[in-house]
Amino acid sequence: MGYCDGIGSMKESSFHILQPCFSPQSTQQSGPRVLRTLSGFAGIITLTLTSFTPVLARQHEDYLVVEKVRHLLVYNKYQQEPTRLERGDLAPYVPIRIITKSDVLSDGFTPCMKVDINGNIFYLVQEKDGHLVGSKTAGFNKVYENAIPVHDSIQILTPRTIQFSDPLHSETSPLLKGEKILRIFLHNGQPYAMRPGRTPTYGWLALDKTRENRDWKVITRADRTPDVIPDRIVQNIKAKIDETNQLLSHLFGYFNNKTHQHLPPPSWEMSTSPDAISCVLRNSPPDQDFAASTRYLSKDLENSVLGSGLRIVSEPGRIEIRKN
Repeated sequence: MGYCDGIGSMKESSFHILQPCFSPQSTQQSGPRVLRTLSGFAGIITLTLTSFTPVLARQHEDYLVVEKVRHLLVYNKYQQEPTRLERGDLAPYVPIRIITKSDVLSDGFTPCMKVDINGNIFYLVQEKDGHLVGSKTAGFNKVYENAIPVHDSIQILTPRTIQFSDPLHSETSPLLKGEKILRIFLHNGQPYAMRPGRTPTYGWLALDKTRENRDWKVITRADRTPDVIPDRIVQNIKAKIDETNQLLSHLFGYFNNKTHQHLPPPSWEMSTSPDAISCVLRNSPPDQDFAASTRYLSKDLENSVLGSGLRIVSEPGRIEIRKN
């Protein structure tokens, strides 16, 4: 069977678990008996969402930094061309966490590198010699091995005492009092960071550890909380919810076809306010709360609010992103 139409990352192994729910006996069931088969079906949703959840950071990671990421041949987690929203992750010098340095696409022979960019899975296609396709025109590119993930924020306390340099260390600029910087990883003790703005920039921080709490400080949760939830985060959450709803629709279509039922697929309904995002699961079967699926989706959404000071609170069938 290979892949489900429209969901490139759903592999045959998922359907092996799904098949017991759709045995010839189950297709003859009716009413409540059919609904009980959804317990196995919920497990499939859980398994599939698990495959979408980015790998949690280990103690040491390898990061790739590329000047012109869009010059590379990049596929999204479905191994398709990135969407407009996904292309927004492919910013110059964005830190790219390497998940698998040498992998192959679903065709079984195209070499690629599996990576994580801003919590989203991408595949960078490689040449036969291991070089990335398009790297010759992509400008600066370098792998920083054995880096330590940080993902915290600092605030500048004293103006113009801390320098922020570009990834090539060719230009530096002093940071202003009150600026907040997101540290992403440490390499040889030096933090690679993001400087927020209308167009975020990436580079190196020159921090003197002995000057902590005098020239700079690590921001507490209360200090990090934004006045309103940034539109970038809202759009990232919406994209993940839309992907999940598409997946649920495909899976229930498959289920209904096998059981000759017309059960409406559950879907996540998202609402927003200046200081909260609420996601509620609608149309879920009466005997299923999709607790595990809610848990995995929550973990996936956590990557979208990383370093923002927002927190995720969830219970079966409901997820909320709110200010601390």
